[in-house]
Amino acid sequence: MRAQERKRFLERARMEYSRTRGKKAKGAMIDAVVQFVGYKSRKQAIRALNIHPSTSASPRRGRAKKLNAEQVEILRKIWFAMDQPCGKRMQPMLRTWLEHMEKPHGETIPTMPDISAATLDRVLSRFKLQKPQERESTLQLSHLKKSIPFVDRTKKISTPGFLSVDTVAHCDGDMAGDFVWTLTVTDELTGWTQTRAIWNKGQYGTCCALDYILRRLPFRIRGINTDNGSEFINHHLQRFL
Repeated sequence: MRAQERKRFLERARMEYSRTRGKKAKGAMIDAVVQFVGYKSRKQAIRALNIHPSTSASPRRGRAKKLNAEQVEILRKIWFAMDQPCGKRMQPMLRTWLEHMEKPHGETIPTMPDISAATLDRVLSRFKLQKPQERESTLQLSHLKKSIPFVDRTKKISTPGFLSVDTVAHCDGDMAGDFVWTLTVTDELTGWTQTRAIWNKGQYGTCCALDYILRRLPFRIRGINTDNGSEFINHHLQRFL
């Protein structure tokens, strides 16, 4: 039986089957469908006969859009200002941030509906990195280390501007999970020290924190001495310096 003929036959059979009463009469219709359509079992025929026409023809409706472009842009700005938390952390704080959000040129902030944590993650996912940054290979880091000049520690420092830079973990001895680190910058001659808190010790975040500190030092920067941690030995910091 051709596809079109089979479709028309099943449509008529479903209408007759829905009006038929009695176990014997229904059984005869099922046997007829198995024979004419070529089903392998009576169960397959029963499933085909029980499909309601309105159900099979109704188009699948997707989820309606809840936020317009202006609302999404506001969420994006707040999310970046919050330092990009996940939806579960952002959702309880969102209403307070909306109430205190600055209104440029007297404009009003559009009304924002109640948004679940899952919706926030879904809406803001487009602003995250589309492809996670691949870990630099050992060979790449080896070439990068060779390009960094070493400091001659035998020479006595007599001028401010030679800095020792390191990170301090605030984890209470447990390195698992996420926590705050302190980037510490100390001038080796004068002992002048400045710090900046960072969330974890990602390469880009460490570079931004170092930039913040260096712009506020009262002397010219002449050299930076770090350990071999990945927060310092990376292309972000190399390009910056």
